[in-house]
Order: sequence, then structure tokens, then C-alpha cells
Amino acid sequence: MIHRASLAVVVALVAAACADTGNAASEDAADSGIQGLSAELLNSRDQLAEDQGRQMSVQSAGVEREIGDFLSLHLPAERVDLDTLGFDFGDTEAPVSVLEFSDFGCGYCRQFHLESFPVLDEQFIQTGKVQWKYVPMLLGIFPNAIEAAQVGECVGKQGRFREISDLLFERQSDWKRAGAEPMPVLMEIVREAGGDVAEVEACVAENRHAARIASGTAFFANSGGRGTPTFFILGMGQPIPGAVPIDLFTEILDTAYAALTREATLVPPSGGQ
Repeated sequence: MIHRASLAVVVALVAAACADTGNAASEDAADSGIQGLSAELLNSRDQLAEDQGRQMSVQSAGVEREIGDFLSLHLPAERVDLDTLGFDFGDTEAPVSVLEFSDFGCGYCRQFHLESFPVLDEQFIQTGKVQWKYVPMLLGIFPNAIEAAQVGECVGKQGRFREISDLLFERQSDWKRAGAEPMPVLMEIVREAGGDVAEVEACVAENRHAARIASGTAFFANSGGRGTPTFFILGMGQPIPGAVPIDLFTEILDTAYAALTREATLVPPSGGQ
């Protein structure tokens, strides 16, 4: 069993996360592996939109209404598998699985991805210790976040998610301050990421991946997350909130890896006593 002492320290000390969403915690999503993990969307489309609207009261009514309308229009009514959402990094057979929910408009998500994620990628993902799933979602308080999330999904489907996500975070202030017309700035970012601009424009206009974003938002709302970024080390019972300091996140992943690989060596062969 994974030791949880380090996780408890994180929950107690880390508060660097974009706005509290006010959702009650649930351990269900954290106690399953990424592969094959699924859950029913517990909120109806209208209820989730209403809940999200209340959570965004600190922002302008226009942003609140826009996010609520987006969720009402695009959240699927049918069961959705989490393993069909987001973008995966690393070996699917890695002993440790990390699930991340992030909003491209969140400043703490930006800090984590520009400062900490490259280190964790080198030390854990590229070495086969960790599989990382990034699920784009909407916290509901950032201007132009819908368009940014759609661009991320559309370019990601062209096989360039790492490139587009890095640039969306790097140039976050540019597209957040673009007013009512963020697409020209976002298309500059697509071009810089090596994406097909015409294809992305069509993809966004047609809302091709809007249901994926709405579904990721619903999973976040029902999985115990209270702000972004939120991380689940699957098999551990509590979410890890906020832009965790790199030394602490490294310690947690080292602990999880040591515990899980030790467990694997203790599993008796089939038919053993």
C-alpha cells in the first residue's frame, strides 16, 4: 500500500491553486488506474451549468454565462470513459499514474507547467516511472479560456499537444487580454506550435472537441478537485492541490514509485499461496 504521509503534508501546506470550486471531495476517481477508468457524469447538463455559474460569482456575468452555456450545450448525457479524454505522456505500463486537471487560463497551472513539469518529465515520465494524463477543463473564471481549451484540443489531435500546451501557458497573458476576439492571437500560437492553422480554425468553429472539454470539466467537478491545477496519484486517496514545489512533488513520486514497485515484487505468481 502506498504511504500517504507525504501526500498529507502537501494537502496541509499547499494552497497555490486557482480559485476554489467548492466541490465536495470524492476518493472514487483516485482509487482506480487511468487505463479503463470510467465514471458516469453524475450531474445533469443543466445542473452542472447551474453549479458552475454559482462558483464563478467573483467574475463578470458575461464569463459566467458563457461557461454555463458551453457546458449546457456540450456536456454529453451518456457515460464517458476518462481514458478517452485528455492527452497521455509516457509509458502506459509505468507503475505510477498521475492524472492532472488544468485550465489553460490558470496562473498557477502556468507556473507548474513552465517550471516544474519539465523536471518531472525528465526524471519520471521519460524514464518510464510515471504515466501522466493531462485533462483540459474549464474552471470558469478566465477570459477566453473556452477558445484556448478548444485550440489545445484541436492542435493536440494533430499530435502536437505538448507544443501547444507549452505555448498557451507561455503566452497566457496575450490571449487572456485579447478581448472579445482572441482567435487571431491564438492562431499565431497555433502557427508557432507547428499546427495546421486552417484545420484548427475549422475545428474550433465546429466545436469538434467541445464535448471532451465539457466532460473533463464534469469529471473534475465530481472527483474532489477544488482548484487548479489538481493532481491525482492514482491509488492514493486524496487529490494534490496547487502548484506543488518541485522538491515536494519529486519526493511524493519517488515514494509512490518505491511503494508500487515493491508491491509488484511481493505479488505471488498465479496459483501461488
